[in-house]
Order: sequence, then structure tokens, then C-alpha cells
Amino acid sequence: LKRKEFDAVISTLAPTPLNRQQYLFSLPFFEVGPVLVVRQDSQLSSVDDLKGKTVGIKRGDSILVDQTSSGILFIPYDSHLTAFDDLQIKKIEGVILPASAAYTFIKVFYAGRLKVASSPLREEGLRIVAEKSIANHYLIETFNKGLKEAMMDGSYDSLLIKWSLINPRKNAQEPAEVKE
Repeated sequence: LKRKEFDAVISTLAPTPLNRQQYLFSLPFFEVGPVLVVRQDSQLSSVDDLKGKTVGIKRGDSILVDQTSSGILFIPYDSHLTAFDDLQIKKIEGVILPASAAYTFIKVFYAGRLKVASSPLREEGLRIVAEKSIANHYLIETFNKGLKEAMMDGSYDSLLIKWSLINPRKNAQEPAEVKE
């Protein structure tokens, strides 16, 4: 975008006040923010439920809550798989990681044993980012309108199902079966 090679890109760039001075941002069309993964039988469903609990995070991942006042003990791991193993044997109560990775790990390695317990804990997602211009303003407005309509009429979820993706906001455990 800065080199003017493209009118718009798909990015996870956050629409911070500073970024909004230079770019236009669509609504996120695929959320990738961190989620809480727990054992299948756990009643935990939010960060608020974690006070006094131990939670695994991958070393180097950004923490999304104030570590000093949350009452959560974060345990760093070199891999998500090691954290999931400790979760299964009850050394920790949960693992926080990006939604797409969480759903993939659970589907491939931990189906029926672990679950995603929360919607994304931070608003991060893929979105269209464009240089500020009248034409790009129209592009973003038109895209946002179509995205909202697709979410309301169910076609958004149908596309996610078609591509074996999950809508993290619906807190689904598995992609639904495609009905033909």
C-alpha cells in the first residue's frame, strides 16, 4: 500500500487511531483473535473464570489481560502441544492461543477431549485495508454492507462451512456438516 502497488490488501493490521489516520479498514471478515481452550468437561468459559487458575500460553505470545490484577498465573510453553498435554493431565486449567490454531489442534489432535470455551478474547481479524481515497471509501462501505448482509442471511456461515472453517463468535466446536 505504501508503495502504491495495490489499492487494497487483506491484512490483520489493527485499526488503531494511528493506523486510521493513514488507512481505511473494513470490518473483520474472519476473526483470528485468541481464545480459551479447556478440557471437554470444564465449566470455564471466559477470562473472568480464570482468576486463581493457571493458564498456558506459548512463549512469546502477547498477553491479553493485565497480569498483575487478573489473578491468573500464566505458564509459558515452548509449544501449544505441550501446553495441551498439561491441560489434559490437569496441570493447568486452560490454554490461550489464536482461534485458527486452537480449532485446528483440537480437530486434528484433541477431538472430544478439549474444547474452545470462549469467543475471541481480543478483536483481531482479517480485513480489507486500503489507502484513503474516495474510491476506496466506497470499496470499504460496499464490502462492509455485503459482509453484514451475508452474516444476517446465513450465507457467511455457509461459506465457512464449505471451506471447513469455524465462526469463533458462535463458539462452535466443530464445523457443521454441509447439507446438499
